[in-house]
Amino acid sequence: MINARRSSGFTLIELLVVIAIIAVLIELPHSDEKRDITIRKSDANNANKNANKSAPEI
Repeated sequence: MINARRSSGFTLIELLVVIAIIAVLIELPHSDEKRDITIRKSDANNANKNANKSAPEI
């Protein structure tokens, strides 16, 4: 006879899924700030490259 034993706790997979969902929800408000910072850095790099191209060579 097979013993059907069911524990009342959570499985490891369930806990990992809950932790992953919480991590995503915590990160969502910060994604806009990170995108803005990345765009500003990219714009600054492009401005520097354009300035270097248009500078007269000595």
